[in-house]
This record gives sequence, structure tokens and C-alpha cells, in this order.
Amino acid sequence: MDRKKLPIGISDYKELIEEDYYYVDKTDFIRQIIEEGSKITLLPRPRRFGKTLNLSTLRYFFEKTEGNVYRPLFEGKSIEQWKDFDRYQGKYPVILVTLKDCKGDTFEATLSQIKIQMQQEFARHRYLLDDDLSELDRLWFNQILMLQADEVMIQNSLLFLSGLLATHWGMPPLVLLDEYDTPIHVAFDKGYYDRMIGFMRNFMS
Repeated sequence: MDRKKLPIGISDYKELIEEDYYYVDKTDFIRQIIEEGSKITLLPRPRRFGKTLNLSTLRYFFEKTEGNVYRPLFEGKSIEQWKDFDRYQGKYPVILVTLKDCKGDTFEATLSQIKIQMQQEFARHRYLLDDDLSELDRLWFNQILMLQADEVMIQNSLLFLSGLLATHWGMPPLVLLDEYDTPIHVAFDKGYYDRMIGFMRNFMS
């Protein structure tokens, strides 16, 4: 009998399921989050407790796609037995940004890393360029894709992308931020804390 692979270092739910790694079914936490009904949920846990995997699971559960391509990832999982499974699965646009690698010796270096993360998420939603965008919105979107956006544009990039997704899908997106505090911790150690706090306040608002 073949043994399943151990999911060492795997933080992407889709990869974990499709590659048949060992997996302890924790999908019922999705139901718990929904039933709590909070507008904002903070998931503080120590390192290596699966925070990134949990956010990845949320993304694949909620994300609205043509043909609901992520539904099979939850077949046979505990969340599939929930009475409201069909009400929520695959029903929302999702933004997922991880800031775990956004750290540098200067504010500018860290900002460059944040730009890269936003560029990757905008690229994931590149289909929005097929919509009837204004000339300014199209320019802003392309500047982020080409890593040419300035600090103010990146500060407002979550709001900008949220608005485009809401227009495209007819509902506001879920925004998942992984390790949002990493740039703040690094900024405190490197001496640019005040500037980073100002940036993150606008970025997350």
C-alpha cells in the first residue's frame, strides 16, 4: 500500500488536496467563521500553526470562478456536510495577499516587496482588464502590473482592486491578508516604524 506524502512546507490547500498529501480535515473552521458573522476576523497563532494554509483554504472555498472550479477540492470534507455549504461555496470574489516576505533594511526596499505581492494578485485578476474600465483605471491597473505604481497608488491598491471586483461580480470581495504585521515588525527593528505604520494604516483601510 502506497503511503501518502507528508505535507512538510505545504501551505496551499489546492496543492495539498490534489497531490494527495496527508491532511487532517479542519474545514469545519469555515463554518465557524461564517456563523460568527464578524466583519473582520483576526487569526493570531504561533509560527507553523497553519495560518497560511487556513487562509488558502478560505480562498479556495469562497472564490467565485467561471464553472466553480474549486468545488471538487471540498468533496468528502466535513464542510461539505454543512447545510449552508452551497450557499457560500464559490460565491465571492477573493483577494489574497501575503506579506510574509515583505521585509527590507529600508522602507523603500519593503515597499518594493509589497509592490511585487500586489502585482501578483492583480495579475491573478487580469481578466478585469476585459471589462469596460475607464482610461484612468486601466492605466492604474497596468502600472501595478508593470511594477511602476508609486507609494500612494500601492497604499490604495486594495481599495482599488476591491472596487473593480465588486463591479465585475456584483458583490464586494473577501480580503485575506496573511502576515500583515511582518513589515511592521521589520520596520520597528530597522528604524522606519512611523513611516510603515502610516503606509499600512492607509493600505488596510
